[in-house]
Amino acid sequence: MSRPTQKQSFGNTIRQGIQMLSGKNVENYTLVFLDPTSEESRNSEQTIWNPYITLGRGRDCTIRYSDVYSTVSRRHAVIRVNVGHYFIEPNADATNPTLVNGQPVNGSKELQSGDEIQLSFEGPRIRFINTPVHKSTANMNFTQRFREFGKQAFRPYKQAIAILSLLLLGLCIFLSLNYFKTSETLRAIDSKVEKNDSLTREVKEENEKMKYLYDRITKIKPPVTKTNSNLNIAVKDNPSIPPSLKELENSIYFIYITNVQVYHPRINDSSKPFELDKDLSYRWSGTGFLTEDGSFVTARHVIQPWRFNIKCEGLESDDLDQQVKTFLNNAEITGGKVEITYKAIAPNGDNFTFTNADVKMDISKDILECGGAEKGFGVKKCTQGNSDWAVFKFANRKGKLKINNELAKGLPKGTEIFGLGYSYGDWLQSNAKIEPLLIEGKVVQSKTTNGMISIAASALAPGSSGGPIMIKMADGSYAVIGIISSGLPEVKFLVPISEIW
Repeated sequence: MSRPTQKQSFGNTIRQGIQMLSGKNVENYTLVFLDPTSEESRNSEQTIWNPYITLGRGRDCTIRYSDVYSTVSRRHAVIRVNVGHYFIEPNADATNPTLVNGQPVNGSKELQSGDEIQLSFEGPRIRFINTPVHKSTANMNFTQRFREFGKQAFRPYKQAIAILSLLLLGLCIFLSLNYFKTSETLRAIDSKVEKNDSLTREVKEENEKMKYLYDRITKIKPPVTKTNSNLNIAVKDNPSIPPSLKELENSIYFIYITNVQVYHPRINDSSKPFELDKDLSYRWSGTGFLTEDGSFVTARHVIQPWRFNIKCEGLESDDLDQQVKTFLNNAEITGGKVEITYKAIAPNGDNFTFTNADVKMDISKDILECGGAEKGFGVKKCTQGNSDWAVFKFANRKGKLKINNELAKGLPKGTEIFGLGYSYGDWLQSNAKIEPLLIEGKVVQSKTTNGMISIAASALAPGSSGGPIMIKMADGSYAVIGIISSGLPEVKFLVPISEIW
């Protein structure tokens, strides 16, 4: 018998699992356990949708037996699916044989409905049955589908996921140790710099006192209008000291999701949502900022990522991001809903929660592709980059960021810009204290392109989306002119703040 061509693939497993969760009927078969497994009782049945399952005593096996069956190997055999054909294949390292209808299997053997599988001569028996039409995955309730998704999708990969987690933990510890060493060195340097600058500060303070006395003697003159030649903007002297970038940091919030619930109309038990963040550990984060009028602003793709960079063939892709985006998008356009709870936290500890239902967005120009609600499937895309904004307003919470609509409509090429954002998300943040990264760069086009401002900047990366980009005014204050959105490798794009105000 030829070896089946279906290969084990985490992407294939997740893709088929999400199709099953969304209510589609996927290729499947039934196993009847003539002897009990670690989880199933004698004569119980299980619908198998996974195209590749393992049988044995190992903890990562899909069908797992206890140590009572000592003649069963840790990884005894696998069952593979190949376009409507089902094959059992013994593990070459298994101590004892795998039998079908009492005959040992060499290589691989195609299974027929009613075949009896036995793991070793004295081992447990399983009946293989082609699934009847009335037992298709489309007819299973959501609780059953979800239970089988968890049992069959992730168990074979637990060890790999655990190893990856340990590696990531080690990397975080290494980065943290280097961070603290660097911080100690910088503190020592800062101490020396402070001592060297002490005399300079004293001289400066004496000069300021003398200037104050001189102003009192000669009387204070009316405010003088200055012009910033770079921006050609007239601004007036402000006797108060404008806030520095450091002072603005407490108006910059790290946004992350705490809960995602999906109500999909194609799922029979639609009253019970699929909790995406818990069930797939699928999360995302971004940046938001609070203005002086109490408006909280971020990028729309932080709130609604499934409308951005989504492909028609997403569900057929091995890319988990595309699969999940397609699932969420389809739930929304077919009459379901996606409910997300976010938490926003600032460096000073101020925090609040909100939902995607609280946020104002412009979805009027989004385009439906790849089908539609009447076909039961499709995706809806954002095609206008300058609609990548989201905002809601507080009644009693104010920030320090100022908005400048006029400047956002057209800045000279070469204008220096400054931004703050949580680039790379929590990878660059401490659990005890968060701090937004400083972003510096320049405007690279003197006009907007497709309604967007083109810039080049350092420290601008995923996670900073939704953060503010500002320019420094002649009086030393900072004004927000754009929202970090998307971009190409060398050129990034801002949504002009005038798109909201």
